[in-house]
Amino acid sequence: MGAGVAGASLAYALGNEGRNVLLLERDLSEPVRIVGELLQPGGYLKLKELGLEHCVDNIDAQKVYGYAMYKDGGEALVGYPLEGRGDDVAGRSFHNGRFVMRLREAALGCEKVTVRQATVKKLLNVNGQEWVDGEGVPIGGVAATENETEKKEYFAPLTVVCDGYFSSFRKKLTPAAAPVSPSTFVGIIIDGDPNELLPRPGHGHVVLGDPSPVLFYPISSKEVRCLVDIPAHVKMPSVASGAMAEYVLTKIVPQVPEKLRDPLVRAVEGGAFKSMMNKTMPAQPSRTPGAVLLGDAFNMRHPLTGGGMTVAFSDVVTMKSMLSPLPSFADADAVGERVDAFFEKVKRPLGVERAELHQLAHEPHRVLRRHLLQRPDLALLHAQLAADFGDRDLARVAVGAHLVGLALRVGLAALGLVDGLLHGGEVGLERGDGLVVLLVPLRLHRRHRRLLLRLTLRQP
Repeated sequence: MGAGVAGASLAYALGNEGRNVLLLERDLSEPVRIVGELLQPGGYLKLKELGLEHCVDNIDAQKVYGYAMYKDGGEALVGYPLEGRGDDVAGRSFHNGRFVMRLREAALGCEKVTVRQATVKKLLNVNGQEWVDGEGVPIGGVAATENETEKKEYFAPLTVVCDGYFSSFRKKLTPAAAPVSPSTFVGIIIDGDPNELLPRPGHGHVVLGDPSPVLFYPISSKEVRCLVDIPAHVKMPSVASGAMAEYVLTKIVPQVPEKLRDPLVRAVEGGAFKSMMNKTMPAQPSRTPGAVLLGDAFNMRHPLTGGGMTVAFSDVVTMKSMLSPLPSFADADAVGERVDAFFEKVKRPLGVERAELHQLAHEPHRVLRRHLLQRPDLALLHAQLAADFGDRDLARVAVGAHLVGLALRVGLAALGLVDGLLHGGEVGLERGDGLVVLLVPLRLHRRHRRLLLRLTLRQP
């Protein structure tokens, strides 16, 4: 159910194994979204594992090699350490809809995959009746509507629910799931060549502003996306009344790098704002015989971290690897054991670190504005936790800090750092004229690996 990032890629993966897959999608037209536009390098590597790397071709996707971070007039560059990984390994930014359509085309190209436009209305049990939690009868299929009025019922030994951000079935399958909405993204497109518009071409740009971050990144060779994060405690300005334009012009424009101010003003004057409420929700594994949640329906990260698609592809790779040993899905007990193994892999406990890590992944703007900007020791601790988190392929994490010393005041930031930490790489940061290099060993606790985090810093 659902032919988005998770659903389409899983259908392709299972279909390529020779399994019969029915992929149901409510709307097969190209989606229009302002999130899901940046795929981290770790996500691209997962895409390659699935054999889907060609899906970033022919959509005018732009390679991203790191981040430029800004605060109080200072700049910090964070480059993904990609040495030895091949010329194709980098982040990718693009129009989300174009990328999703390429994934759907790949699924459609599989002989064993059937794609239909249909709206799923309810889950059915193995007896053909509406499934009700607690009755002890496994899920056996779905009831759907095609062509708006034609009612259909479909049955299969396994139903994978990938109905996304606004899932209709999340609560039924995982009653404990409780998405929260910490902020809203307001997006606008700046027309022009990103190499001319952006201060640091080939990079995402993050302004650690007041009251929360502002993002800039290329989405084509002719467009730059700007996302303004408006926290829940800030009253949402009205677009229709002109309050949104006034908010961006007076509150946001003065905080962004000077090179971006005039282009942003011109874009705002065009008035083409789009907004989307951000949601976060940690995975809440709950076994339901005959069905499993995947993608944003199962596990949501704050879009500010840029890790949502990486998490989805990682979960698809894990799910595929868990199910691959089974000759078929007819043995419900065997499928249940493999689904349990999937849950176990994605929920590895982190002991006392879990609370901090959860907050870092799901409320990055709150973390950035609270203590990481003042406490370098905590920032490095969270970088270490983030590396461990990323090694489990669960999410990408935003880490930011200001290091203040007698002769050194630098901006240190690592949005997307986890994807850059590819077991033994280096991260370089620059600011000012004088050069300072910090070598920070990071231990990946579970596998007893050590990373050397090389911080190249410049004095003001």
